[in-house]
Amino acid sequence: MIEHFTGFYTSRPFWAGEPPIDIKTLLNIENQTQPSEIQNQLYELMSAITFSYETNNFRLWICKDGRILVHIKELEKEIDKIRDNGDFETESKLLGQYLNYINCLYLLLDAVLIEFKQFSYFNLSEITNRDVIRIRFEDGNCDVEIIATESLTSIYQKGRYLFTYDNIFSMYHRHSLSKDVFDLLFAKYSIATANTSLLNNLAEVAKSLSEYKIGNYSTSLVLAWFVSESAIIRIWNKYLDSSNRDYPDGIRRISTERKKILTGRDYTVSVISNILELSGIIPFPTYQNINTVRGFRNKVVHGDSNFTCSAEHCQKAIELALNLTLEGTGLKVLPNYTRSLPGL
Repeated sequence: MIEHFTGFYTSRPFWAGEPPIDIKTLLNIENQTQPSEIQNQLYELMSAITFSYETNNFRLWICKDGRILVHIKELEKEIDKIRDNGDFETESKLLGQYLNYINCLYLLLDAVLIEFKQFSYFNLSEITNRDVIRIRFEDGNCDVEIIATESLTSIYQKGRYLFTYDNIFSMYHRHSLSKDVFDLLFAKYSIATANTSLLNNLAEVAKSLSEYKIGNYSTSLVLAWFVSESAIIRIWNKYLDSSNRDYPDGIRRISTERKKILTGRDYTVSVISNILELSGIIPFPTYQNINTVRGFRNKVVHGDSNFTCSAEHCQKAIELALNLTLEGTGLKVLPNYTRSLPGL
């Protein structure tokens, strides 16, 4: 049986579960009389599937060396249909959808460590098509894997094959993440993957945080605002649907034509948020935050020379995006605002 997964590594490697108990044996360089045998042991050790999870939507495997493998069932079905067609545009679209699943997963893993372990470990960055690995398994064994040479991913990939001092050093400087971390991740990811809108918005939040962490504050804020705007439109459409009804003469309260007007260009986010607050759909403090962040966004987009986008502006935008997106989902996502900037 042939199966395909999409894999990635986090910015900082980790051990899934406890560190391998025989690592000292493998690292005893002086006693390596059979390098090929040692290499085989190393590969088996690093590539072992330590934790695995499955729902109707996806399969999730966590390898001992921290590689995370995802199999999105519906996407894989679509990929199978076009695999030999050479349809670049369709392939690009499907990969983009896969990246949303992966960036959402990465955000949730980062948040789980903060929530559950009070531990900020990862330096979250957006996962792009340069960072992912497409892997083919036949009867449970990996038989095709391409090295992601344009990404940091390649260093961690080669860690399974190259027995060098750098590899040895990195093995001793990995944190161990226990099964309960991934159990909670699985629970959260199961909720996110059941709602495409939620999943896509969380992926955009991950991208916003990624820009924030490298000091690209204007881009971070605008990306976060896109998420808030999407969530506001979703809340508005839900409100319109709940307000609709049939009258005895067969006329709908909100006809197709009326809905076109209510969702048209005259009903901006500013107008919609006012109506939602006055109708009691969103709290007044949320309305105030929407207005504040919308003001920041307008100043960025229109190049207001008196406005300098800061980390605080971004944090407010990201918090708003998460609050609006997660409303009613039962999910909790604590963003990691730590930054790593080089000295000048």
